Amino acid sequence: MAQHFLLSAASRTLSLRAIYKAGEQAAYETFCKMRWSETEGEAICPRCGCVETYSITTRRKFKCKACHHQFSVTSGTIFASRKMDFVDLLAAICIIVNASKGVSMVQLSRDLDCQYKTAFILAHKLREAMAAEVHTGEVLAGHVEIDGAYFGGHVRPENRKGGSEGPPPQGQPDWQAPRRRRSSRASGPHPSLRRQDGERRRCHRRRERGPHGHPLG
Repeated sequence: MAQHFLLSAASRTLSLRAIYKAGEQAAYETFCKMRWSETEGEAICPRCGCVETYSITTRRKFKCKACHHQFSVTSGTIFASRKMDFVDLLAAICIIVNASKGVSMVQLSRDLDCQYKTAFILAHKLREAMAAEVHTGEVLAGHVEIDGAYFGGHVRPENRKGGSEGPPPQGQPDWQAPRRRRSSRASGPHPSLRRQDGERRRCHRRRERGPHGHPLG
């Protein structure tokens, strides 16, 4: 029986170990080749399209010979104004792409040793870029394999403050609707009304017995 392709060594084309072993300069050159693949990593001015540029090695920027516009390999991309190293950005791509069941933002922040907000924004940028590549209108052909996903879960009920009650929102089950608070007092007339009724009864008994407590008649 032949081995599945995903279990073979040929499927392991992107390795986290190889990224960090190559270093920062190799990661920078990889970004240049991905950005300008038609020129094998040679910079192209994004403003005028000129292929003749000066290389500013101290800041890792380029300057166009035609319009004198300065730009970098991440200018106009999702990594523009980045603060992370290129090796960390490439490692984030590797972690998210190789994760068969997805990866949480907390786990990504631990792997990259960065804050949770940084990992959250970085992951959403990568997902947006992958979604833009997928929605191209291209029709797949041949043997296509896809992975499943699980969506849904418990819907948290709405927090109704101020005692406002009403029917549950549309799409929410009745058992998730907020319950009414039962009153601890017994049902019946108001306490002030019960007090007045008791005073009337005592006055009626006095009138029947007379001034000295003897019954009349």
